[in-house]
Amino acid sequence: MGIPQTQLDTWARQGAIQTAKNTHETIRKALDDWNHFPEGINFVTYLQGSYVNDTNIRGDSDVDVVVELKTTYLPDLTKLSHREKALYEKDRVPADYKFDDFKIDVLDALFARFGRNSVKPGDKAIKIEKDSNRVPADVVPTITHRRFVNYYEDLSPDTIEGISLYSVREQDWIINYPKKHKDNCIAKQKATNGWFKPLVRVVKNMRTRLVDNEVISKELAPSYFIEGLLFNVPNPKFGKSYEDTFVESINWILSAEKSSFICPNAQQNLFGGGGTFWSEENANTFIDALVKYWNEWV
Repeated sequence: MGIPQTQLDTWARQGAIQTAKNTHETIRKALDDWNHFPEGINFVTYLQGSYVNDTNIRGDSDVDVVVELKTTYLPDLTKLSHREKALYEKDRVPADYKFDDFKIDVLDALFARFGRNSVKPGDKAIKIEKDSNRVPADVVPTITHRRFVNYYEDLSPDTIEGISLYSVREQDWIINYPKKHKDNCIAKQKATNGWFKPLVRVVKNMRTRLVDNEVISKELAPSYFIEGLLFNVPNPKFGKSYEDTFVESINWILSAEKSSFICPNAQQNLFGGGGTFWSEENANTFIDALVKYWNEWV
């Protein structure tokens, strides 16, 4: 029979954001005030994930804070010709201060501000526990990732910038493009006349209910992948009402060739192998659970 419009209206609303902003500001200040970074080191901090993309829902807690080292970068030369790669290598100046050094310094700065009992280092992120003034946070030390589109002898190269972090557990660099993700989601929201982000919030709320009811696991459908799934839905499928938008979008996804889906950053595929991709099997399991939940709503 479908989920009533009144319930969909409730689920479409954005959750609170002020505490997330306060948490980010506290972490940013802790890093800026720490005076043991080497002279000349440049980094920036910013929110990523649902809070900055306006897709957070009531009950979302953990805040993702990126700390990006800008002084050096990790290059991607795969699109360059042999000649361009040779030009790049001729101009390259190796960095003395690298990602591993930066990650250690970020951790020490957080220890100094929040104490060792509240800061838990992990493989990809440094977790900071909540207190009365902040929500839990995952602080992600990263380095600028620069994908070279071309390389000239006398002109500035064309590049696409993202972020990189190294996972010891996965023995590989993990690459993402959070700023492009944010910009493209803003464009999608405008192109769908404001329906895209509320639909993401509706589906995230449905995911929460399914997890609470033990129909699916929490790890089956992370928020990032839900945004990516709905980002691929054609713009004309959005509109009229949340009910129509949900039905039109899910029906389109069910019949679509998912192997062609891209992430909102438009730089990576949504589906594939490895920890940075969503598996089609998990996506199909999640979609089937959504359809069943919708059809059996009472």
